[in-house]
Amino acid sequence: MNNNVINRSRGNIEDQEEKILAPYAVRSKNARRLYMQNYQPCSRRTEFERDKDRIIYSLAFKRLMEKTQVYVTHEGDHYTNRLSHTLEVTQISRSIASSLGLNQYLTEAIALGHDLGHTPFGHAVEDVLKDNLSIDDDGFEHNYQSVLVVDVLENKNYKNNEAPCGINLTNYTRYGILHHTGTSKNIHAYTFDNDRISIDTKYKSLEAELVNKIDTIAYLYHDLEDAIKNKNILQDMKLNDRKMFNAFLDALNFYTDLSCKINGNSFSKIEDLWDDYNSNIILKAMIKDLIIGTQKQIEEQKILSLEDIQNSNKSVASFNDFEQHFKDFKKEFVGKYIYQSPIAYQMDTKAKLIAGRLFDTFAKNPNQLPYRTRDLYQKAKNSEVTYQRADSGYRITPKRVIANYIAGMTDRYALVNYKRMFE
Repeated sequence: MNNNVINRSRGNIEDQEEKILAPYAVRSKNARRLYMQNYQPCSRRTEFERDKDRIIYSLAFKRLMEKTQVYVTHEGDHYTNRLSHTLEVTQISRSIASSLGLNQYLTEAIALGHDLGHTPFGHAVEDVLKDNLSIDDDGFEHNYQSVLVVDVLENKNYKNNEAPCGINLTNYTRYGILHHTGTSKNIHAYTFDNDRISIDTKYKSLEAELVNKIDTIAYLYHDLEDAIKNKNILQDMKLNDRKMFNAFLDALNFYTDLSCKINGNSFSKIEDLWDDYNSNIILKAMIKDLIIGTQKQIEEQKILSLEDIQNSNKSVASFNDFEQHFKDFKKEFVGKYIYQSPIAYQMDTKAKLIAGRLFDTFAKNPNQLPYRTRDLYQKAKNSEVTYQRADSGYRITPKRVIANYIAGMTDRYALVNYKRMFE
C-alpha cells in the first residue's frame, strides 16, 4: 500500500475533532439521530457531513432556487432567491465557525437546512397558511416546517429501512434548524429519546446560536443590497418623497460610519448612492463584530465546555459594537425603508391573493390536488395517517396536508396552478 495515500475515515476525523475543536464545540462522535434502530454509520463521513449531504440531495433544497426571498425572482435576474440566501448563510457560518474553533460541518448542515420549509413568495404566504391553520393543525411557522420537511415530508428510501419517512438527521442539526429563528415552546418535535427540542437544551449548541445570528445578518445585508442595486424601491422613494430619501441616506451614512470604525478603515460620505456605495462594508463589519462579541461572551461567561453552552441562560453568540444598534438597523432602517415600501407591500398583496385562493379552492374541492396528495388528504380526513412515529408529535390533519403542499411549491409552480384555475 502506498504510504502517501491519505486514509480518510470517520474515526480519523473524529479523532482530529478531539484535538482541534474548541472545548465547547460539538463533536460528531456518537451524534444521535431521530431514528436509530436500523441506522448504520458511514465509514468515511462524520454524522454532520452526512446530514449536510442528505440536505443537499433533498428535493426541498433543489426547490429553494425558485422561491422568493423578498423580491419576486421572475421580476429580476439578480434578486436574491431562497437558495442564494441559504448559500450565503452557509458560507458565513463556516467562516465564523472556523474562526471560533467550532464544528464547521454542523454549522453548515444547520445553515443548509434552515429554510427548507419556507413558502413560495416569501413570508407573506407564511402568514396566509398561519391564518388558515388552527391550533389543532399546529399552526404554521417556517422553522417548524423545515423540521417537518426533514423528519416527514422528504422521503428517501434508504437501505435497511433506516427511517419510515424523512431523511433522518441528527438531533443537533434538527435543533439548529428549529431554533434558527424565534420558536414557540408549544411546537411538538421530539428526538429518539423523546426529548422535546423546542424546549429541551440537550442539543443546544453555539453552532446553532451562530446560524441564528448569521441568518439575520445575511438577509438584512442582501435585501438592502437588492434594493440599492436594483434601484426601483429607493428610486420610487427618491421621486415621491425626497425627505424620506434623505433620511434613508443619513441612516445609511450612520451605519456605514459604524462599519468603518469596526473594520478600521475610512469611507467618505455617500454623495451618489448608485455609484459610490459599497454595501460589502456593512456585511464585513457585522461578521467581524459577531466574532469579537462572541469571543468576549465566551470569556465573560467562562464557557469551558458544551455543557456550559447548554446551561447558559444568556446568548453566547453576540455582537460587540453593533449590538446596541442592531435592532434599529433591522427594524428602523431596513424594515422601514425596504420591507415597508409600497413595492414590497404590493408584492406581498399579490402573494397573499395567490396563496389564499389556492388554499380555499383546495379545501373546498380536494380533488384538485395531485393524486398522491389527494390520497393523503383523504387518509388524514379519516384519521388513517400511520407513517409517523406515535411519539413524534406531528399531527397530519386535512388542512395540514394542503398547507404542506402549498409550502412546498416554488413561485413558478404556484403561478402555474393559479393561472390554470383562475385565468
